[in-house]
Amino acid sequence: MFHFVIGDPNIGLSQVLEGLRSDGISEESRNGPVLRFPRPVCLEYPMPQERLVTSAIRDANPFFHLFETMWMFAGMNEIEPLLKYNSGMAQYSDDGKTLRGTAYGHRWRVKWGDQLQEVVSQLRLNPTSRQIVMSMWDPNELFMKNSKDFACNLQVMFSTRPNRSSKDGRRILDMTVTNRSNDLIYGSMGSNIFHFSMLHELVAFQSYLQLGTYYQIANNLHLYTENPAAARCLENLGRLSYSGNCFDDSMTRLGAPLLMQPYDDLVRKNFIQPGDQTYLGQVVYPMIAAYDRFKDKSYGSLNTRIESACEILDKCASEPLRVNGAEWLTRRMK
Repeated sequence: MFHFVIGDPNIGLSQVLEGLRSDGISEESRNGPVLRFPRPVCLEYPMPQERLVTSAIRDANPFFHLFETMWMFAGMNEIEPLLKYNSGMAQYSDDGKTLRGTAYGHRWRVKWGDQLQEVVSQLRLNPTSRQIVMSMWDPNELFMKNSKDFACNLQVMFSTRPNRSSKDGRRILDMTVTNRSNDLIYGSMGSNIFHFSMLHELVAFQSYLQLGTYYQIANNLHLYTENPAAARCLENLGRLSYSGNCFDDSMTRLGAPLLMQPYDDLVRKNFIQPGDQTYLGQVVYPMIAAYDRFKDKSYGSLNTRIESACEILDKCASEPLRVNGAEWLTRRMK
């Protein structure tokens, strides 16, 4: 097994790409040629709040990563809310209305009951339990032949350990995610590092535990060699290490959202208001408002919309999301 310990995700991405270039094997896949590790890979994140890949070379969309996470927390599987942030998600829907395999939040919260709420309840009651496992893989998928959307991530396992330096006696919560097949650029160190580290932080906060280490174990970690973003990253390994602030503790600092609330209330009921002092009001709301302004063609030219969106972002209480969001928008000026 290959093992990488990752701090700053930009440096970590460069390290994993170096390993892939050195030890990877070339193969064909249903989505084109890939370069993959010949054995399973463990990515270890000792500080899960270091979650933002901010490199301009990778050009990851922080708006999409945040909103997909909120969508998951609410247990949704409807695709329509995501299309504003990533229209490409439509290609993975079997019926044009929902996502099936990659709607992880729907599997956490709805498909087999509210696993997420039960995880929190069990950690509060018995934090030393070794049975706290949240499932995402449906055994029926083994027999499916024509779906466009199979779950890549299989399980989330939680465990705690003592913190001998803690004055309040809180244990440390570690989290391990198992994965059958993972694209390095858009999956593992794209969306996965963001939404699973957010899940880890949410569960730790709701369970009154200290945030520990996040492990992502991929049976097949690969890169699509003909993908433009992947090609840019491979060609510019030496420049990937440059980054801004990647550390974001704003969810814990402001108060993690209620398990049943975030995206559902935000989109369908307009529940969150600018004056809301929680994470939803101080981080999610301005991010959504800024992105809405960026997409609203009735507001003016592209550059005008971007300048206005950046002004809205100034109200975002997460410095990394605020700065990274503004940089992502500014790169789209003409």
